[in-house]
Amino acid sequence: MPVEYIPWGDILSDYQENVLQEQVKQVLDACNLAPSFELVEVRTIAKPFSQIIIVDACDGSFGPRNEVGIRRKERLALTYRPSSKFPWEVRALRLDFPSTMHQNHVLAGEPRSLCLYAEQWCAVERTWTAERFLVRILWWLREAAEGRLHHADQPIEQLFFSSRWKVVLPSDHEKMAHDASKQLHLSMVSGDGTSSAVLRAHFVDQSKGLHQGVVNCSSVLLTVPSLGNGPVEVFPRSLGSLHDLLASRGSSLIDPLIKELKAIVPAGGISGLDDKEKPSTLIIVYIPRTRNEGVEEFDVHGFVVSASLGVLGERCGALFKAPGQENVWYQDISIGNQQQDSFWRSLTVDPVDVRIALDKSKALELSGVGINNADIKGVLAGVGALGSSLANIWAREGWGDWDYIDKDIIEPHNITRHICSDNAIGYSKAEAVKFLCDELYPSETSCTSKALVHGVNDDNPSVHDVFIGKDILVDATTMLDVPRDLGVRNDVPRVASLFLTPSGKASVMLLESATRALRCSALESQYYRALLVNDVLGGAHLEGYSTGLWVGGGCRDVSAAISIELIQMHGAILARQLRLSLGNPSARICVWNMDDNSGAIDAVEIEPSLSRRASVAGWIVEWDEEFLSRLQNLRFRSLPNETGGVLLGVIDQKLKTISLVVEVGPPTDSVSTTASYSRGTEGLLEVLQESQRRTANVVNYVGEWHSHPLGISARPSTQDREQMRFLKEAMSVDGMPVLMLIVSENSLGVFVEDESIEVSI
Repeated sequence: MPVEYIPWGDILSDYQENVLQEQVKQVLDACNLAPSFELVEVRTIAKPFSQIIIVDACDGSFGPRNEVGIRRKERLALTYRPSSKFPWEVRALRLDFPSTMHQNHVLAGEPRSLCLYAEQWCAVERTWTAERFLVRILWWLREAAEGRLHHADQPIEQLFFSSRWKVVLPSDHEKMAHDASKQLHLSMVSGDGTSSAVLRAHFVDQSKGLHQGVVNCSSVLLTVPSLGNGPVEVFPRSLGSLHDLLASRGSSLIDPLIKELKAIVPAGGISGLDDKEKPSTLIIVYIPRTRNEGVEEFDVHGFVVSASLGVLGERCGALFKAPGQENVWYQDISIGNQQQDSFWRSLTVDPVDVRIALDKSKALELSGVGINNADIKGVLAGVGALGSSLANIWAREGWGDWDYIDKDIIEPHNITRHICSDNAIGYSKAEAVKFLCDELYPSETSCTSKALVHGVNDDNPSVHDVFIGKDILVDATTMLDVPRDLGVRNDVPRVASLFLTPSGKASVMLLESATRALRCSALESQYYRALLVNDVLGGAHLEGYSTGLWVGGGCRDVSAAISIELIQMHGAILARQLRLSLGNPSARICVWNMDDNSGAIDAVEIEPSLSRRASVAGWIVEWDEEFLSRLQNLRFRSLPNETGGVLLGVIDQKLKTISLVVEVGPPTDSVSTTASYSRGTEGLLEVLQESQRRTANVVNYVGEWHSHPLGISARPSTQDREQMRFLKEAMSVDGMPVLMLIVSENSLGVFVEDESIEVSI
C-alpha cells in the first residue's frame, strides 16, 4: 500500500538560493551532506511566511516493527517561520504518523508537529547549528520508536495542549462547587484577543444574583474514570468529540455528567437565563491519572459549553423543561436513559486551561519549605519595617499561623521600608499587615490570625490570651525593654528577638531554648559580651545608634536612615534562619554582618552559655557559665596572690536586675599580694568609654570583683565590707545599687548593698 502524505506548503520550483533565508540555506547544505537525509523538494507558505525543506529522514538504528509505529524512513517538513516564537518546526508528513508523547499542538488536518526542544528559542539559538538540528531530529525519532521519549521520572504528560483561555479557580473550589447556595461567577482579568485571556472565578451566594461585569456561567464539577499516561491530545470542539476522546483512552464523560447534573439540581428545579444573555456552563472535569497501577495525580480541565445549565441537562437527558414554564428545568427521574446523541453531541465546547489559586500547602511546596514546623503557631510582635518583611516572607511561604501585635499606625515615612503602600497610612500596622497576608490565600480557612493594636507587654486580657497555645513569640519591636520583660515572664512561649543594627549592615537573632531554661534577657548579656571581646564583630557593630531622622513633632519621633535593600536582605536571612532554628531545642545567638563593598555576608555564631542567678537585697543578679569561667581563670593565673577588677553589665531599675556582661582584669597600677588586693585605675576610664561606645551606652560599670586565695571562702571580709560602704556612698549619687563579687576556689560570693550570699560553683 503506497504511503499517503499530507501536503504542506506550495512547491518552490526552480528556486534560486538567493530567495532562501540564511538559516534555511544552512539547513539545506547540511541535509545535502548528511547521509541520513535525502532532499525531496523545497516548499513555501505565503501566510505566515514560511520556507520548508522536505526530506526523507532515514535511520536504521531502531527496530522496524516498533510498537509506537515510527518508521525507519519518515518524510519530514523542516519548516522555517521567522515570525514564530520558535522559528524551526518539524512536521511529520505521513498521514498515519502516530500520536506520541512530546508533540506540539496543530490545527485539524495539519501534519503532526514534533516537539524537539524543552527550552525556548532564546535559549536554544545560543548553541543551535544546522548540523545539530538534524541530529536532534534523528534522536527524537529513535527515542520515540523505542519508548524512551518520556522518562519515567518526568511528570505525566498533560492530556490537552494549552488553551489561550485560562480560568483561575479559588483553592476551595471543589467544596464551593458542591454548595447549592453558591454560584460561580467569572470576571475577565485580561484578554487582548491575541494572547491568553484570563478569567477569575468567584463563588457568590445565589441570592445575590449576577454581578455586573461578570460572565454569566453555571458550573458543573465531576470526576471521570482514570486515564494512564499518553500523548497530548488536540482540543475537542464538541461535547461529543470530548466524550469520544476520553472513551478512546478508557474513560468516559456523558455518564458522570448526567449523574452530576441530576445531583446538583434541587427539588424545586432551576431557572435559566434568556438566550439573549448568552448563558454558558463551565464543566470542570477531574481526571485521575494513573501510572504503575496507582493514581499519581489529578488533572483538572475546564470546558465551556455554549448552553445554560438547564439546556445542557435537557440535551443530556438529565433534566426536563417544565411544561408551560419559561426557562425552568427539573431533574428527570424517569426510568431509563433519555439522552439522545444528536441532542448533546453537537453542543460546542471551548476548552479552558484551569489554574487553581494557591493555598498554604501549595505555597509550602513551591517554596521548598517542607512540612517540618509548617503548622507552627506564632505571635509576631512589632510589624514595622523588619516585622512586616518577616510576616510577608512567612505568609508567602505558607509557613506557620501568625497573630500580629503592634500599637503603632502606618506613618508616611514608613512607606519607604514597609510592605504597606500609601493607602494604608493612618491604619494600624497590625491590621494592615494581617490584611495583606490574608489576601494571599483568600480561600484559606485553617488560618484564623488576629491583629492586636496593643504593645506586646500591655497588661490586657486579649494580649495575654493570644499567647495561649503558641509555639513561638517573635520580637521584632526594636524596643530594648521588650525582650527583657518577656525574659522574666512565664506566661509566654519560646521567645526570639530579631533586630537590625542602627546602620542596617548587621542583623541579630537571640533565640531562647525550647524549654526557656535560657531566656532572652540572659542571651542579651552574652551578645553584649561578644561585642566587647570578639574581634570578628568589630567595634563598629552598633555604630550610628546616636543619629537619626526627625519624622514628627515629638522628641521620640526618630527614624533611622536604612534602605529597604538592607531591610529585605536581613529580613530574608532572619526569616529563614529562625524557621530552620526552631527544629533545634537549643538556644542560639547569631550575628550576620554584611560587607558593603563585596556584598558578602559573614555569620558569627556565639555559643550560648547556661545562665545562673541569685536574689540578694531585693535585686536579681544574673550571670552565665562563661562569665564565671573567665573570673575563675583570672583567679587561677594570679595564685597564690589575690586579683580583681571591675564588673561591666546592665542594671534594669524596673525589673530590679543586674545582668553581668564581662569582667575587666586588674589595671596595671593594682597592688596584689597573697593576703590582699588593691585595685588601681590605670586605663579603666578608657575601657569603660569603649564598652559604652560598642554597646550603644547599654553596658556600664556595675561593681567590683576580686578573688580570695586557697582555703579562704567567698564570704566578704571586714576589709570587703569597708570597701562596700565606700562604693555605696559613691553609687548613691546616681541611685544605683552597688555590687561586689568574690571568687574563691569552690564558691562565688554575691554582695549587694548590705546583704551577701555564697553560691557553690
